[in-house]
Amino acid sequence: MISDMSWRPLSCFTLAVACRVGVVVWTIDPTSVVTRPSSSCVQLLIRNGHSPVTSVQFSPCGRLLVSASPLDKSMIIWDVATQSCVPLKRVTGGGVTLVRWSPDGQRLFAATLSKLFRVWESRTWNSDFWSSGSGRCRACCWSPDGTILLIAMEDEAVIYSMTFNEASVMDSKAAVPVIDLSRVDFDSEAVGGQVQSMVWDKSGRRLAVSLLSKDTVQELVAVFCTKTKPILTINPCGFVRGPSGSVPHYMGFKDSFEGGALLSICWSSGEISHVPFFFPDISSSDLEHTQVYERSDLLRSPNSTDSRLVTSY
Repeated sequence: MISDMSWRPLSCFTLAVACRVGVVVWTIDPTSVVTRPSSSCVQLLIRNGHSPVTSVQFSPCGRLLVSASPLDKSMIIWDVATQSCVPLKRVTGGGVTLVRWSPDGQRLFAATLSKLFRVWESRTWNSDFWSSGSGRCRACCWSPDGTILLIAMEDEAVIYSMTFNEASVMDSKAAVPVIDLSRVDFDSEAVGGQVQSMVWDKSGRRLAVSLLSKDTVQELVAVFCTKTKPILTINPCGFVRGPSGSVPHYMGFKDSFEGGALLSICWSSGEISHVPFFFPDISSSDLEHTQVYERSDLLRSPNSTDSRLVTSY
């Protein structure tokens, strides 16, 4: 069973796949007419005690690959070219469930099975840790410059932010709540709940969040307008709805999209939606300096916009 995937940066033909036995690295020729690659295109990265692998990601430079398993207290840093690896281990916290590099490659986030999570710095591989007041960390994403980390916990309908100074790799003191996602009841639909996943576009101006309600993924994807400078500001933008009865399984922003951001969503029906957001040249006044939102301010009615596409403004 596939649990996570990561394309190698600066490459269009290397894909790492996390699965039950370890990490499978596919090298695929994009010009090939063969629809089913042969076994010669596969590298299998296996380490005793490091399975099943549930999270995998290439470093921004593409040289290193990190993998994590909830049954292993170590994350594994792989050199895919040589198939060699180095374990990074801390005793407390239990197995590692989620790993994410910062876009600048200076930091590496690691969530555990417990309430504890860590941020490693990649120059000396030292780490610092924090503990949440509720459940374990379920989702996270980094700002494009790698100075802001957004995290969401398992038992809270809140997104927190942690800020890191560009000059210092490990200097964040505490997580600050920035988005309240508590349930809001509209006339025909209820929206809000815990975070299932979230992605931030490379311009730092749009954040997409999929939500859980009683362990069931909701049909809507919430979209927020964001700004990281001079301070983090977040405003609600709208919703994206897929085919009738389907829920989002995977979301991602295109690395570069002229004039704005392009959000792609894979739905449970098997369909894929591509949602463009175009950014006009406007001043910073389009985002108010508001960091924490009340429930009445957070989400507009999902019926107030087109059900398939949210217009950005």
